[in-house]
Amino acid sequence: MSKKIKCYWMAEGRIVISPNGQVMPCCFFEKEIENKSILDYNKYKNELNINNYSLEEILKHQWFQQLYESWDNKPDPICIKMCSKEEGFSNIVRKFYEGRYKQNNRQTI
Repeated sequence: MSKKIKCYWMAEGRIVISPNGQVMPCCFFEKEIENKSILDYNKYKNELNINNYSLEEILKHQWFQQLYESWDNKPDPICIKMCSKEEGFSNIVRKFYEGRYKQNNRQTI
């Protein structure tokens, strides 16, 4: 079974480290975590802070593992909104730019 989510940040080896040291999987989460606790992020806030733990320890933390595993069956709504293979914003934007790139290349040939 393939995952319902394709995380473009993960595919490119990117993460977000906020000015206060919080490590998050992407910029989409940064704003959302301020407003609500995604997968109990706030419960682990201290453990997911680069000032307290190494990046390797943080990325192996159960919160990140739970996030990755959720992509198989019940992704977080922010992952669906931004990175769903079918309807995600990132997928729509990627397709748009791929189409524009192809159009621009055709025009210049």
